[in-house]
Amino acid sequence: MATQVAKKNGNGHGALAIPMADMAADAGLGGKVGLADISIPFVSILQGLSPQVQPDHPKYVKGALQGMLYVSVVNKVAEGRTGGLKVVPCYYERQLVEWKPIDKGGGLVKSYPAGDPIQATVVFDDKNIPMLPNGNQLYDTAYWYVLVELDGDWTQAVFPMKSTMLKVSKKWNTELMTTYIPGMDPPTKAPSWLYTWVVTTIKQQKGPSVMWSIPVITKGEMVSKPVYDMAKQFARIAADGILRGAVTAGEAAGNGHKPEGDDVPF
Repeated sequence: MATQVAKKNGNGHGALAIPMADMAADAGLGGKVGLADISIPFVSILQGLSPQVQPDHPKYVKGALQGMLYVSVVNKVAEGRTGGLKVVPCYYERQLVEWKPIDKGGGLVKSYPAGDPIQATVVFDDKNIPMLPNGNQLYDTAYWYVLVELDGDWTQAVFPMKSTMLKVSKKWNTELMTTYIPGMDPPTKAPSWLYTWVVTTIKQQKGPSVMWSIPVITKGEMVSKPVYDMAKQFARIAADGILRGAVTAGEAAGNGHKPEGDDVPF
């Protein structure tokens, strides 16, 4: 029986002699990977109380500053005021997220679909925090499933927005609803992933000492065909609800946008 030997290329590495069709057919043979085995990166804006900006905190990220954009799991930060992050919006949904207050141990309790009757039981306290009768907090949260560009590669991530960021989320949705495919007659609404968008941050202030940052989202260029296909696939997966468990697990593990990590005036 003949044995195939990979030839060396000019750099001393083995030249790829395996047919692509074989690689594609074998992609699912590496093991059984479920939602419990993956971590979804979250995009968030670092605030004054975020652990990533505190040098003595175990979650400190070297060089991280308030107002920067942070991508969890991969532990990347991006300058927020001018540079920003390039993203492609793939899928959007809203959830009502119940959190245990930090003075009661903190942590995610449960997520509910938007419009759930539990929202009618919310009472806002003197700090404008939405409180449930059981003493937990309930945040109306917009989840954006996006591709984010990191070091030239595109990564799937989730960008949650709540509280003061919900206005930004609504504005982004409005812009997407009024973005059309170029050259189509009659005008045809574009898929949400047809263009890249750049996320930067601006400072907000309440009184002399309370400062926080919110996102500014600006439309960029049209995506390439490979990025379009990748975004479309991510949209289909998110629409099926397959990632909801992984997103919830990520928030429970502290990778998401936890209210106790913010100093934003609600």
